[in-house]
Amino acid sequence: MEAIRLKNCLDRIVVPSKASATILREQGFNNISVIPHGITPYLRSLDSDESTLATLNLPSDAELIFCPCRNDEHKDLLVLVKAAGDLHEQINKPTVFLLTSNPEDIDPSQALELLDLRTIAANHRLTEGKDIIFTTPFQWGVPLATVYRRAKAVVVPSIHESFGQNVLDAFLFEKPVIASHSAALKDLITHEDNGLHFDSRATLVFQLRRLLEDDSLCAQVAAGGKRSLDLHYTLESMIKSYDALYRSLLEPGQCDERFDSLICNLIETR
Repeated sequence: MEAIRLKNCLDRIVVPSKASATILREQGFNNISVIPHGITPYLRSLDSDESTLATLNLPSDAELIFCPCRNDEHKDLLVLVKAAGDLHEQINKPTVFLLTSNPEDIDPSQALELLDLRTIAANHRLTEGKDIIFTTPFQWGVPLATVYRRAKAVVVPSIHESFGQNVLDAFLFEKPVIASHSAALKDLITHEDNGLHFDSRATLVFQLRRLLEDDSLCAQVAAGGKRSLDLHYTLESMIKSYDALYRSLLEPGQCDERFDSLICNLIETR
């Protein structure tokens, strides 16, 4: 009922992805505009803090696979843990999987979902603290920038995703992304251009091996990600899209100098 009331009083709905727009149209909504999120280069401008890595006790010679996803019903962290176990059996190169899966407000020893992940990791012969690390999400800023900069690749195993902001963060740091072939992630990533897709545990292992064994492929998809970011996902492009949308909805004469000044200031201070 609430959705019906909203549908009758809205002039326009803005969503960040074609996937979100499709879901709303299936529910009977119209007048939907797709404006992707944009990000600034600020996070990448921050220096690294080696104490963040020291706290994690990461082996200096290990390749780091970073999964910046919380453990909830929208993310399939189980497939990543199982794939990590398979990969561990197939390669000799030291590799550590870092998952931001610990709840921030619950004792990790009491979080049932995390206990499941730890049990599955042990069953797949992964040593916690050496082959796989479960931690709380990193604070946005220096800690997060430090981990992205250290990572060899980023994995986003989402089942459902309205956009995929973590993908843009990886693009920003020019890190190759492996993402599930689902929902809005299909909008963000073109396979073997700006990232790699997987649709099963086996294909995830295959794509991980490719990135770990082929530096030229890493460079290729990382460059594609940065190119996509610069073309489609800057804060400036997002602001300009909202500017055009607002102007299309306002009556002639309503876009006065104050409105123009506001838009200019937003773009200049991005």
